[in-house]
Amino acid sequence: DYQDFNSSHSEEWIRDYFSKWQQRLVEKAKLYQSAGVDIMSISPSFQDPTFAGQEELANQLWRDLIVALRQEFKGEIMAEVNVYGFNDGNNGQEDWTKYNFYKTADIAEIRVYKILEKYQERFGNQSETMSKAMEAMLNDFNQKAKDSNLKLSVFFAPSSYRGGTFKGPVEYLDINNPAVKSLEKDYQEQVSAFDNFFKSLNGKDQIVRVNAGNFAWDDALDPEVPALVSISAGFRNKPAERVVEAWYRAK
Repeated sequence: DYQDFNSSHSEEWIRDYFSKWQQRLVEKAKLYQSAGVDIMSISPSFQDPTFAGQEELANQLWRDLIVALRQEFKGEIMAEVNVYGFNDGNNGQEDWTKYNFYKTADIAEIRVYKILEKYQERFGNQSETMSKAMEAMLNDFNQKAKDSNLKLSVFFAPSSYRGGTFKGPVEYLDINNPAVKSLEKDYQEQVSAFDNFFKSLNGKDQIVRVNAGNFAWDDALDPEVPALVSISAGFRNKPAERVVEAWYRAK
């Protein structure tokens, strides 16, 4: 249970976690440096721990980690900024106003998988309201980055099922789950999401980097493979692939 896992982490637990995480990433840093990798993330994780009540400690340990990695890796270091923490000041019980470690990295990135709930409440969650909600969300990201004197990278990965831009990703490998099986693939949903996203970047001068996701390893789609790749956030071999390519090539 992810919520229960993050309900309480003691100082001892947090120090142990960062000790092991730093050891692992330093090892990776040496490998990446020898391989000529350009960018290294300190947040290559999913459902990672939060540190509510111990934010000052965690912030210092994140900063220490970045310092240690710079001793081994000469490329750019990327740190994830939680999208709710960045936009609202908190990620659940975790107070993100006490964090600034990401400012010591070369790239600060937020990961966006859907239009956040606050904008759905304001504009609705229908296709005809997508452009207004997207514009408002990116405008807030840009303004908060400006207030923080921060250049921002945005990872954007909308799903390709009906309403996926508002509901977010699902576990598409869970092919026997009735709730997942009942979702209706909608490639136009993903096309519209990417198109509205890139259009809304106009004038957002604090957003200096876009990381479009996700790009699958091969062209296979269901029913060729059992996994329901057609409803995933992957855009490879879907119409959205051409949209992303066109925007990246645009001058």
